[in-house]
Amino acid sequence: MVILSLLISLGIVETILKLHEKHHSPGAIFSQSIIENKVKCLRGINKNKILFVGGSSVAYGINAKLVKEKLNTNSINFGCMVGIGPEILFENIREFLNPGDTIVLCLEYDTYRFHRRSRNLNYLGLMIGPQKNVFDKIPFLDRLYLKFHFPTKLVKYSLFSIINSTQNFKDIYKCGWSFDHLGNVISNIGTITSKAELDNSPLTSLISETVIHQDLRIIINKILDFADENKVKIYATWPNTYRNSIYKNSNIVATNLETYRSFWEKLGIEVLGEPEDAMFPREYFYDSVYHLNRKGAEIRTLKLIDELLFIND
Repeated sequence: MVILSLLISLGIVETILKLHEKHHSPGAIFSQSIIENKVKCLRGINKNKILFVGGSSVAYGINAKLVKEKLNTNSINFGCMVGIGPEILFENIREFLNPGDTIVLCLEYDTYRFHRRSRNLNYLGLMIGPQKNVFDKIPFLDRLYLKFHFPTKLVKYSLFSIINSTQNFKDIYKCGWSFDHLGNVISNIGTITSKAELDNSPLTSLISETVIHQDLRIIINKILDFADENKVKIYATWPNTYRNSIYKNSNIVATNLETYRSFWEKLGIEVLGEPEDAMFPREYFYDSVYHLNRKGAEIRTLKLIDELLFIND
């Protein structure tokens, strides 16, 4: 009876997962549309290029066109979503990387807590869905954990997409962010977030003690091994975020920032600039603590360009 119950349970789990693989949740469709948009930007660029890789702070905070003009080299903004983690990002760019290319990793502070058993809905929706090829590469125990912890909320969305067969989810949830041909967000005009909203949204990953998860170290080391084998340069830099007064003179924030810097330095990766270079006042933000408006993105990009020129002198 125990064995039979176990087999029935496994059958139910596999049926649920197959359901989501064929009928993705809205969040997975939305996230995948961003990735596909960025991959489209990469196709056809065979010459040396700089890729800025990270979450939405890159999408809304780096102007690849400005980098291309100032450094006279191809540049792509591969900023997607923070919740999907660095492994999905890397697996989607690796086939386009060539000797002489440069990757600038700009991970949001929340990503330093990332692990392969993350319960983030965007991550789970992608891994057991349109990014299943990445899912199949992670360790067996991690795959097993994610299968048995797949949330019913995502299953509910999949069922809804079947019942409402007249709805075209691919059209409804097509990425609403406006990208140009280099992957830059072009809709971030002006400022729509109030100072009160920004002040009331300090980053937990800065104001509480952070321990970098071992999974992140493993994933970054995998990226570095690939880079060494394929003569791709890797740098790290700081994510764009609001200069919250709570961060000032905070020992916890200072310790966390040093932890993040030390993480890269121990891996032999040069960190471009200082944390303060990516912290901005309210007038440079669009709609969240990670999203700069167009003027903010220009200022941040010029600072990064100066750093890239300095290290290449």
